[in-house]
Amino acid sequence: MYESNFQFYPLIMDEKPHSVRVDLNALVFEEGYPHLYVVRKPYKGRDNGFPTELAFDALNTFEVAITDLLSPMDVQLIGAITGNDVCDYFFVSKDCIALESILKEHFPEEVIGVIVREHDDFEIYKSLLYPNEFQIAIIYNQNLCMNLENEGERFEVERDVEVLTVFERLEDAQQFGQHFEQFADSFTLEPREDGMIQTRMIASIVPTLPTMNGISQHIVTLTNQYNGYYEGWKCSVHK
Repeated sequence: MYESNFQFYPLIMDEKPHSVRVDLNALVFEEGYPHLYVVRKPYKGRDNGFPTELAFDALNTFEVAITDLLSPMDVQLIGAITGNDVCDYFFVSKDCIALESILKEHFPEEVIGVIVREHDDFEIYKSLLYPNEFQIAIIYNQNLCMNLENEGERFEVERDVEVLTVFERLEDAQQFGQHFEQFADSFTLEPREDGMIQTRMIASIVPTLPTMNGISQHIVTLTNQYNGYYEGWKCSVHK
């Protein structure tokens, strides 16, 4: 049975802040679901373009209703983009359906727009919805900080934070480490069984989400420069 994996990350589009929610597992639909539909649902937004509390509740109610309607038709929600007073829902299907007519029949009072795309649906998924390395790091940070908070973390005390990266060559790992000589309390290298070089960097940090987002963005930039990969971070909980 298919299990979705929806994650959030922020995005700037047309100089406006947006929030992207994407099913990271949706690539399994790439071969058999060639039809893409974008359902546009306007809402009353705040000054920054994000929905008010009432509008957010209305969007949630609408999403539940539309997915309950379309799921039996084998129409899958793969993502949504919210911002600038509109929410775009992205659906894919095996067969071409008259979605606009279906929605008008079931939601006659709703203001809805429908955009239909054929045969390039997952190019849109890959280029617009699916997160890049920097956005994946933000998703990782959000989830880890939320888990820490759920365990009682108050984000007030510095502690050892271990940051992990991996490189194909020892020389690249060493050059990467030189950028953190003033920042890190320790930086170690060790070979892995797969031939890659694992780095472990420890620094004393209060691991708030903004702090870890800033650090991870810098690390991803450097790992790209030195043919490496960012693997995340971990730390203890301070209640």
